Amino acid sequence: MLTLFLHCVQTITLPRAQDFSRRRKLPLAHLIVVLIALAASGRDAGGATKLVTFFTVARRSGLWPGEHSPHRSALTKARAKLPWQVLAILLRRVIVLAYEVFPPRAEYQWCGLSVFAFDGSIYTLPATAAMRQAFDPQSGLTSPGRGHYPQCVVMTAYDVLRRLPVGRTICALQAGDERAQAQSLLPLLPPTSVSLFDRGFPSYGFLHDLHHHAYRYVMRCPATSTFPAVEAFARSGRAETYLWLTPSDTFKRHLTPTQRRTRASLRLRAIRLAAPDGTVSGLLTNLVDLRRFPRAAIIAL
Repeated sequence: MLTLFLHCVQTITLPRAQDFSRRRKLPLAHLIVVLIALAASGRDAGGATKLVTFFTVARRSGLWPGEHSPHRSALTKARAKLPWQVLAILLRRVIVLAYEVFPPRAEYQWCGLSVFAFDGSIYTLPATAAMRQAFDPQSGLTSPGRGHYPQCVVMTAYDVLRRLPVGRTICALQAGDERAQAQSLLPLLPPTSVSLFDRGFPSYGFLHDLHHHAYRYVMRCPATSTFPAVEAFARSGRAETYLWLTPSDTFKRHLTPTQRRTRASLRLRAIRLAAPDGTVSGLLTNLVDLRRFPRAAIIAL
């Protein structure tokens, strides 16, 4: 694994060829490992404390036997030389390798399909000029109502059964449309897969795109303030049904005449979902084969 990682790091192209060319306490490979470890260690301790702990463990375990923790300022200087896009490149390469070596076991599939979940989160970033300009130009104490640190929106596509993030988008707060970010990640998925979306995703436009590209999906939808057909289904008390979703007049206002003609009603399956506290919502899906995808199996998923 170490050999593969070092080989992968050596293929990274840096903006300046002289960066990381001299022997330092934090060469490029070490820096990336340290950054990943610090990011994964939570917020229960300060950066300096976590840095000392990490190097102590690395030394005692024999990973880096002769290394000692650098000063936090050395980490800050080294990190400034590393473009944030490098970690995105590494993620893509790691995912390709992971799918090559993962054994083809049934436990990694549901009803013969790989399962991917999508979700977005807001992350706080280092307050560097580059980060602020790229993701959150309005951040800073000079902007009323805004914090000092810039923030971004991260959308992740996650292989649920292999427990593996397969893709991510990082965008500015102002461009943080979860549906658009998820659409950009869908082409990364294999054809034999089903995608899971929470209740922030339902919209006619997004569902139309899923149907147009034949992506399988299961999407949780609230029972109120949503599509009229879903609200009627929730009031009916039925366990499941087939229904048609039509584009609203508000949605059609933004379409060209040609697009309006091609945006037909969508036929999909709706399943009643009752939470332990009694809250009712619906599961919308295009998994219409009742034998292959029983209602109970979809609810369990």
